[in-house]
Amino acid sequence: YRALSATLLRSGDLDGACKAALQALHLDPGDSRAYDVLADAFAGLDGADNHAASRRYFEKSLQLYPDNWHAHHRLAVLLQNDGELKESLDHALTAVSLKPSAEFAHVTAADDLIWLGRIGEADIQAKAGLVELPSSTVLRSIQAFTRWELGDKAGAQSTLHDLDGIW
Repeated sequence: YRALSATLLRSGDLDGACKAALQALHLDPGDSRAYDVLADAFAGLDGADNHAASRRYFEKSLQLYPDNWHAHHRLAVLLQNDGELKESLDHALTAVSLKPSAEFAHVTAADDLIWLGRIGEADIQAKAGLVELPSSTVLRSIQAFTRWELGDKAGAQSTLHDLDGIW
């Protein structure tokens, strides 16, 4: 049922995904990944109530499996979308520490830092991500932005030149 839920979620059937995830949880209340799918389904719905439900499901997943980098990252994205940047950053950095090769956990952390006005730290985060993922065009784009904002116009232009044609 968890696999069915994940498949339905990816095909856009949020109602079916929720029902299948709930059935998975009925069969195994300790299935943290079923909570992840349920949380992702609710995160895809509009409204504060749905986002609150999504957050509760991610938190339940993390209660069952605290080292779930994916749940930390997805919760960070949800929190970021809801404007809770400091808490989002905490979860994004936890996701990065649990899985340093998780590209979009680095991106989420760097974006949080940018939006918090902590450009120097965002540049450091992008660099750390590029150590793990040197071909990441998204992290290199963030680095071009942070370099520009930090006054390193030549560094920003060099990074943009390296990205020329990739996008």
